[in-house]
Amino acid sequence: MKTNNRVFLFIAGLILFSSCVQPVSHDKEVTYFITIATEMNNTTSIVNDFWHEAFEATKTAQQNQDMKLDSSYINTLNKSYQISTLALSNSIEKLSTVEEIDPSINLKERTLTHLKDIKRLQESALPVVIKLLGTGLGNLTDKERESFEEFKIKGGELQATSDELKKLAFDFQDQHKITGEELAKYGL
Repeated sequence: MKTNNRVFLFIAGLILFSSCVQPVSHDKEVTYFITIATEMNNTTSIVNDFWHEAFEATKTAQQNQDMKLDSSYINTLNKSYQISTLALSNSIEKLSTVEEIDPSINLKERTLTHLKDIKRLQESALPVVIKLLGTGLGNLTDKERESFEEFKIKGGELQATSDELKKLAFDFQDQHKITGEELAKYGL
């Protein structure tokens, strides 16, 4: 008899709990999506601009006779690095406060993980790259060459993850019926 009561109470509890869960409003879904998309777009733009600038700086250094850059170019790269790192930190902080709307897609957490991975790679590799661009690329050690190669590989992996996130964003948009008109209001 006690077992039947426990089963009954368990089932009643599940029914009561599931009836208390409020569906998320469409406006909340749109706000969630807009927040994530805006942060990702803005941050990605800043980071991509910096990484492109660092890549171009590397090409420029390789073309110089001493295979290095002058101090003003290095100062510019350092400022761009700081701006990029700050943008990543701000986006991570902002997205950390966003409530997950759809755990089955988990767009917020996956976006946060991606931004943290970018920041970790950037903080570990790019100060070294900038330093080497200032001192010269002509006499790289084996370890420095490995770091450059690892940076290129990790950058490619992060690009693949970025592509997966775009697909997840489209999945979220489709599943929650967020229209292009709704996104256009926010410049997306």
